[in-house]
Amino acid sequence: MSSAREAHTEYMREWRAANREKVVDINRRYREANREKVAEAKRRWARENPEKAAAMKAAWRIANKEKVAADLRRWHETNPDKVHAARAQYKAAHPEKRAEQRWARRARLQGALVNDFTQSQWEWLKAVYRRCCAYCGTATAQLTKDHIIPLARGGSHSINNIIPACHHCNEVKHVSAPPPFQMAMTGLYS
Repeated sequence: MSSAREAHTEYMREWRAANREKVVDINRRYREANREKVAEAKRRWARENPEKAAAMKAAWRIANKEKVAADLRRWHETNPDKVHAARAQYKAAHPEKRAEQRWARRARLQGALVNDFTQSQWEWLKAVYRRCCAYCGTATAQLTKDHIIPLARGGSHSINNIIPACHHCNEVKHVSAPPPFQMAMTGLYS
């Protein structure tokens, strides 16, 4: 019995190879006639094989970048309320990312040559200064990013040009060069 089954399987394999166009046409007609059944089978397979499904989806997206981008643009155009709600939700959940975007935009508008300062670098820099103002030494949770050489004077928006400062010191310094400001803050310069 198993040899008959094996023989039939081999015959069908050879027939499919010899009649590839017919097989494609038969499969296409079946999918058109049974759209819901085929879709449910695909969903069930994806649920049962999540890793394979994710890999296949990622590969398809890479191979079809233009189509994915066009579909996304079309969806954004037809669903502006959903897009707005999703962006608002993201901004509320990630205020640090929004602040990073604002600083990067400001640096771009000011024409900063280097614009590579990240939120992780900011967290590291605050830790180095023990969450204290670099000018007056006050410990505060509300430290601001102070550009040593201000963006308005050609400074960069990079870790080499940013130090943590309390709001007051950053306001007083404004666009001053650092040495006179630091001397004035320490009382050595009037």
